[in-house]
Amino acid sequence: MVECITSAQNPKIKELLALQEKSRLRREKGLFVVEGRRELEHCLAAGFTVDTVFYCPSIYGDVLTGQGGSLR
Repeated sequence: MVECITSAQNPKIKELLALQEKSRLRREKGLFVVEGRRELEHCLAAGFTVDTVFYCPSIYGDVLTGQGGSLR
């Protein structure tokens, strides 16, 4: 599902920031935050599964609809 997030007050952004800051929350949820295309590719190659991807269309284009750039 594609969702355009325009507010820093969005609950998904708040959870992302909390995961970045709180190791206890990362352990409880079994999640961690990866920043950058190269790091994401390393995680995928190591067998990790992706829960959520946040990206900026002005940098990567509209990769989810096949228009613009590519995450690879």
